[in-house]
Amino acid sequence: MLLSRRGPRLGQAFALTVMLALLAGRPASFASAASPQPELCGYEYPHDTRFVVEDGGSDSSGNPLQLCAEYTRHGGPKILGLPISRPFRVGNDLYQAFEFAVLRWRQEPGDAVLVDVLDLLHSAARDGGLLRLGIPPAQAPTLDWLTDPVLRETYLHSVHPKYGLPTSPPTPVGPYVVQRFQRGLMRRFVDPPPVDLPGVVTRLNEDAPPVERLMVGDLLRSSAMIPPRALVADRGLDPQAYNWTAAPDAPESFWTGAGQSVGGWDLLLHRAGAFDIGTAGGDDSSMSDEVFHATSMGLSLAINAYVGRDSEVVQAGFDRNLSVIDTYPWGRIDAACGALSRSQSCSLSEDQLAELEARMRHHLDVTRLDESVVAYWVLDDRPGDVRSAIELIHRLVEQDNLIGQTARPTICGFGGDLDDPRRPTAETRAAFDAAISNFTPTGCDAVALYPYARMTGSSDSIDWSMGELLPYMLEALRERGWDPALQPLVGIPQTFRFGTASRPTAVDVAAQTAAYCAGGASAIVFYAWNDSAIGPKAELFDAPDLRQGATDGLTACDALWQAG
Repeated sequence: MLLSRRGPRLGQAFALTVMLALLAGRPASFASAASPQPELCGYEYPHDTRFVVEDGGSDSSGNPLQLCAEYTRHGGPKILGLPISRPFRVGNDLYQAFEFAVLRWRQEPGDAVLVDVLDLLHSAARDGGLLRLGIPPAQAPTLDWLTDPVLRETYLHSVHPKYGLPTSPPTPVGPYVVQRFQRGLMRRFVDPPPVDLPGVVTRLNEDAPPVERLMVGDLLRSSAMIPPRALVADRGLDPQAYNWTAAPDAPESFWTGAGQSVGGWDLLLHRAGAFDIGTAGGDDSSMSDEVFHATSMGLSLAINAYVGRDSEVVQAGFDRNLSVIDTYPWGRIDAACGALSRSQSCSLSEDQLAELEARMRHHLDVTRLDESVVAYWVLDDRPGDVRSAIELIHRLVEQDNLIGQTARPTICGFGGDLDDPRRPTAETRAAFDAAISNFTPTGCDAVALYPYARMTGSSDSIDWSMGELLPYMLEALRERGWDPALQPLVGIPQTFRFGTASRPTAVDVAAQTAAYCAGGASAIVFYAWNDSAIGPKAELFDAPDLRQGATDGLTACDALWQAG
C-alpha cells in the first residue's frame, strides 16, 4: 500500500526533531533526537504519516471519543489507509479523513460510520473536476451496474459492503475500465498499468487482470473539501482538544454549496502563496524555518523547483499544508532554448520536443504520487515561440492526471511593466504584448500575470492599482481565447527590490494584491519569499513592511472572495 504523508524514508534523527519542532511551533530542542517512534492505532508515527488518530476526550453528550477504536473496527490501515487529516467538524458533525475513506462520529450511539464520499463529492458539484481523473459522473445507485465480471467479483469478495452501491456503469477510460461506488472507486487495467499507482492493486488470481482500489478519502483533500486547518499536522498531545474542543471547523455550507472554483481547479481556489519558499537557505533547518514563517502568515502555495517528496523541507511544508506548484516544465523549456531565450528567438525543433517529452514523462512518473505537487508552471517570460512545447506538456499532464490522484493544471505566466507616467504607455505595454503570443487555450489551464515596476527611485508615480493596465491585459488574453470562466487567473504582486530599483511600499503591495482579486484572481502568489538572487535585496523573508502589505492585500482579497 502506498503510504502518504510519510516522514523521511531514511529517518534521520535531526530531521525528525526539526519537523516535530515546526509542527509545535517551538525550538527544535523540545524533542529528543533519540525518541522512539510510537505505534499509533496500527501504524508507525510519525514515519508512516504525521497525522494522529487516537482515542481520548469526550463529545458534547459525554460519550468517550473512540476514534482509534472505530478506525480499527472498520479495518484500520489495511482497509481505510492512513489518516490524511486531523479530526475536523463540518456543521455539527465530527469527521476524520483517511486515504480510502472518511469516518463520521455519531454522538448517539457513540460510534463512527463510513461517509458516502463519492456521493458527497457529487452533491458538492465536484463531478466536473473528477472527470479529469477519469471518474465518471454519479448516477442513481443500483446493483444492476455490476456488469463487468472482474470488477463485480472484486466488489463482492473484497470491498462489499465498505463501498456501498455502484453509482456508475463500468466506464472505459484510456488504459482502464473504472467504476464508481457510493464510497469507493475501482479500475481494471486493460493495458499494463504503470509501476507507480496511487491506490492498492489486487488480483482475484494470478491470471486475472489487475484491479486498483483508489484513495477516495484523498479525493476530498484534492477537491478542497477538507478545512485547511485540518490539513496541518498535530501530534494530538491533548486528546480532548485534538478530538473535539479545538477541532478545525467549517459551516454546513462548506459541503452543501456548489463548487466555486474556476474550471473545477479546486486547489487554486482562494489560496495565497509565494515563489521560492524554503529554497534559498543555507541548510535544511533554516529553510524549514522559512516554511514555518511563510505558512504562519497564511501562505499555502509555493512556486518552487521540484526537489523530491523525501526532502525534509518539503515534508515540513506539507505538514503545514503548503502545496507546491512545480517549475520543472518551464525549467526544461528554458534549458532547451538556452541562449536563444535572451533574444526571445527560441523555437524548438522536433528533436528538442522529443527530448522534452521524454524528460517530462519521466518527471510525471516521479511526481505522480507526490501529494505536495498541485500544479505545473510551464511558462515564464518570453523565450520565443514555445507554444508547441506548452501544448505538448499540457497533453502529457492531462494524460497523467487520468492515472494520478490529483488533477493538476498547467499555469502559464505572462510578465510586463506597471504603468508609469515617466514612460510612454507603448513602451510599458510592449513586454506583455510580446509575452502573450505564447498563450494557447489548449496549453494553459490557468494564467498568471506579473507586471513589475522597472524604474529606479520612488514608487509613488507607479500605478500599483493597475487601473488601466489590468483590464488591458485581461482583454488581450480574451482576444487570444482565454476563458475566465474555465481558466483561473493567478495574480503575482511584486514584493521585492533589487539594487536601486523602485521598491514597493506596504501600501503599494496591498493595492496591487487587492487589484488582482477585484479583477477576478482566484489565487495570489507573491514574488518572492526568498529567491536565489545574490546581493542586496528586500523580499518577504526579510522585509516586515512588504509582509504587512501582503497581509493587508490578502485581507482585502478574503473579503472579496467571501462576498463572491
